[in-house]
Amino acid sequence: MKPQSQHGMVANFMAPFDAPPERPGKQWRTFPAYSQAPLLAWGMERVYLRNRDRDLLGSGLSALESFHDWYWRERDVTGMGLVGVGAYSGDVQHARYETYDHEVDLDELKLTPHPGRPAGPENGPWYGDTLIPANTAYLLLSELSLVRMATWLGDQAMAARRRARYSKGALAMRTHMWSPRQGCFLSIHRDSLKPIPAATVGGFMPLTARVPTIAQAAAMASTLASSAWATPLPIPTVARTNSRFLPSEFWRGDTWPAPNYQVATGLSIYGHHTLAARIADATLAKP
Repeated sequence: MKPQSQHGMVANFMAPFDAPPERPGKQWRTFPAYSQAPLLAWGMERVYLRNRDRDLLGSGLSALESFHDWYWRERDVTGMGLVGVGAYSGDVQHARYETYDHEVDLDELKLTPHPGRPAGPENGPWYGDTLIPANTAYLLLSELSLVRMATWLGDQAMAARRRARYSKGALAMRTHMWSPRQGCFLSIHRDSLKPIPAATVGGFMPLTARVPTIAQAAAMASTLASSAWATPLPIPTVARTNSRFLPSEFWRGDTWPAPNYQVATGLSIYGHHTLAARIADATLAKP
């Protein structure tokens, strides 16, 4: 059986029960060692808005709430409302797979035991020492989805629980991750709360989760319109002024349609429609 700490996790992938000889580390009891990014509730809400299947909500909400509770318990290790990444394998690259897996702000990522739990076999070096804006924003975005779906089903108690989680996390992001100088949200060191100065596309994900203030969103729009980010094919996954910018490398300067959609949606929420349309049109345009 998995340790109690792993109960509620939704795996990033399903490993076979019998792994082939060339991949003996993929046995089901040891893998998956890392989680989905926390977007499942947001995704289920998108499905429901298309098909209005209340049975889908009724069958899925309890499991999704358990997943969210797991995420806060296992990835918000400081209890502040800011999440990182981790992996029960103890492999740091597996931890990176929970998010944009080659982002430059995770280059120095280390895994440690949970800082708030006693040492022992159920507290291995599984917990990342970096708190990141992308996954925190995704979890908050999904909390808003849970609030709405619970409300549609008449479960006001669940809606209140999830709303409280959202409020705590959004305030923590604005307080600890916002960088006026960079004009976006930054990853921070878990133990010191010092910012990691490499701005990445993950720092703009709070827009779609409605985290920034009006002023912060305006600053983010200005940043995205600057020469560091307004590349011919936007949005680069790291500013092209960063010394590690490599436009042909995963999450180190290349462009991905899904984050572009999420950033454009967030900009539109805050009224920056022209910039949102420019990003969307450039993403869809033929080369």
